[in-house]
Amino acid sequence: MKVLKYIWMPLRKNKHVTGLRLLLMYVQNGVEEPWQRIPTVSAIFAAEASLILLDPSHEHYVPINKLLKSSSTLKLRGIPLFHDFFWSSTVNFRSQRFWELRLVCAGLKSDEDAQIYIRNSILETVMSFSSSPLADDETKGLILQVVRKSVKFHKMARHLVENCGLFSWCSAFISTFTTKPTGDEDLRLVVILEVITDVLASRNVTEWLQRCGLEGLMEISSRLYRLLGGGLVSVQENGTSVDLILQILSATLKISQKRKMYQPHFTITIEGIFQLFEGVANSGSPQVEDSSEHGLITILMSSPPVDIIDMDVDKLRRFLLWATSTALKCDHKRVPSESHHDTKKITEEPEEETMIAKFLRWLLASVILRKLYSKANHSDSTVLSKTKPKTLLNLLEYFKKRNLEDSMKISEHIIEEVIVYLQKHLLCTNYRVLLPSVVFALSLMLLHNDLGTEDPNDDYKLIKSLCSKISSPPEANPGWRWSYFQAWWDLSSEQATDLDKIDELHACQHLLLIFSDMLGETPGESQQVLLRKDFDISHVLEWERSLVET
Repeated sequence: MKVLKYIWMPLRKNKHVTGLRLLLMYVQNGVEEPWQRIPTVSAIFAAEASLILLDPSHEHYVPINKLLKSSSTLKLRGIPLFHDFFWSSTVNFRSQRFWELRLVCAGLKSDEDAQIYIRNSILETVMSFSSSPLADDETKGLILQVVRKSVKFHKMARHLVENCGLFSWCSAFISTFTTKPTGDEDLRLVVILEVITDVLASRNVTEWLQRCGLEGLMEISSRLYRLLGGGLVSVQENGTSVDLILQILSATLKISQKRKMYQPHFTITIEGIFQLFEGVANSGSPQVEDSSEHGLITILMSSPPVDIIDMDVDKLRRFLLWATSTALKCDHKRVPSESHHDTKKITEEPEEETMIAKFLRWLLASVILRKLYSKANHSDSTVLSKTKPKTLLNLLEYFKKRNLEDSMKISEHIIEEVIVYLQKHLLCTNYRVLLPSVVFALSLMLLHNDLGTEDPNDDYKLIKSLCSKISSPPEANPGWRWSYFQAWWDLSSEQATDLDKIDELHACQHLLLIFSDMLGETPGESQQVLLRKDFDISHVLEWERSLVET
């Protein structure tokens, strides 16, 4: 056996053999079956004890020798001297506690070892002690290493989360960082973040969190995005910490999206989103660019903020510019350069949604949800509570009755320009999914009370006719929920015929031409040529030809 090797070698060379013989008998008596495996922590204890027993002047010689004389059998389901050393009140209490912690840390190698730790409440003991005034920095660091090793085992990870209050413990640890972590502090922060990410890698843990325990992780995530947004960690100085923070935030938001409607959810306010943006929106090294992409993904994992229109204009402009450029860079890296003509037909669902499409969906939902619900009066809030209006015209008529304010904010104009810009960069397979939402969001911001002016000399009748051909966007459905991973599908809209869908596409195209001219970014004719070119490559004509041939 491995442990006998450590015992017999010094036994042959040293005259102090009495203690070693006691140790050998102590270990042998603990083996109940042939070829029984000795737990790692017991084997390491025996090896360490054999060396100590060779030196009577060693500070741990007396307690170990006393143990061997008072107990003849090694308990393989426990940790020798753990409670005696860990809660020692002798002169050497600090040395004994530290020796025991090193034994606990080194002795965790297998699932069997993990079961021993769980059975003897080892983790609960060391974690509770870390918050004690008796725990110095060195002891806290070693306890953190014990927890770090523990979460590598799925059974222990779940035990830590469900029974040991791991997230509350980590949250309290993170709260101690009130200034920029440097040196050992930064390394310690990295370790605590690695603990959390390892725990979230367990499917059993995430499923449990989704059902009943997300609140602790939500508290941690709130502290982390404040840590990042407050400038206490930066990409240049704490790159590893920033990446781990973004992983934790994304995981929290992903779990939150899967929860039931009535359960608490984790959301990031518009101020928090801007803080995240400032924390990662720096240019320079490739590592910084990667952090920007991770930051954008984290932001898009969060529910679309309905108050984005009220955001400070300068902040909004900076945020939208960064998000758009980051999404373009992300798509450029992941999508191979190929002709749009090689893409699938518009009737087919895209295999993978581009980052531009995700960002556009997120931005559209922010605008639409703000207009649909944030200013609704109590008297008319039931209009959209049960059923979704059939067409875009129905929705616009609803807003006409509500008599919305007719003053356009500068922020709305900025968002309109970004929406028009983004929809031109979409892969053609995304048009059918997003176009109703695009034209509805633009209608809400551009038309305002002009919707109620039915002057035969203006474009109102044309707009009304086009809107009647466009289905109501999915965001108007009471059951709509945001998902980063895929667009929400309204199955009722799939009942429309292919000809109706083609008419809807043409109507959306026409409205986009009108809205682009209203924005006045470029001369009308050149703008129309550009938009028509974009739609020509979307295989609408091929779709029409296939319908005629069949």
